[in-house]
Amino acid sequence: MTSKTTSLDQSHPPFQPWLNQHTPIPLCKKYKPAWNKWISWAAQFDEICPCPATPFYVAVYLNDIVSNNGKIGTLDVAISAIRWGHLNSGLESPTDHPFVKLALEGGKRIIARGGGKVSRQKEPLDSELLKQIVDEYGQSKNLMDLRFVLICVLGFSGFMRISEILALKIKDITFEDEGIKIFIETSKTDQLREGHILHISKTDTKCCPIYWLRHYLSISKLEKEEESFLICRLAKTKIGHNAIGKYSVSY
Repeated sequence: MTSKTTSLDQSHPPFQPWLNQHTPIPLCKKYKPAWNKWISWAAQFDEICPCPATPFYVAVYLNDIVSNNGKIGTLDVAISAIRWGHLNSGLESPTDHPFVKLALEGGKRIIARGGGKVSRQKEPLDSELLKQIVDEYGQSKNLMDLRFVLICVLGFSGFMRISEILALKIKDITFEDEGIKIFIETSKTDQLREGHILHISKTDTKCCPIYWLRHYLSISKLEKEEESFLICRLAKTKIGHNAIGKYSVSY
């Protein structure tokens, strides 16, 4: 009878050297610096976990590369490196998410048309992708996921730019019988800087922006903090995240 080995470590070498064998050495040398850049970028923000990464933040990272005059090749290497890092960690890659693919395609178009100028018009979300985002993240109790959903539904329903959404404070939003009224203090199209009012109505769909706004405000406990940013920074806790309303989110 064969005796049992008391320790798995005694009979098996570490996994990590094996995991890297499926990628050719030249590609490993190419991906590792790009992976480290992603790690360093994510480390600037307390709320971002680089691995496993949330698709939203991967998309924000791609936007940052484009904003800093990145090249199409830089985007491709960044995506490949993030995918490589996740697969080597035994995790699903966020680069397969439709939102990330949309950001990648849009970023490449922007670079091709204007050398990375962020003033170029971005590709909008479509309704099917929005439904996918709500289905995937809407059931979560994690504040980061709910914030992501809110950004998407507000942007879609109000035709709002990300810069306008990130600038919103609680005091800028008024609930009405049929929806909400939002005061946009500054806008790219507001040449006189007078601000304007945006009305967003309720919908009888799972993507209703009013439902997700109320849900987010309830979970984040920001309802009564009028000077707080709606889309604010998050602080990690043992069970999730807490909203830090006095700080906005940069992109």
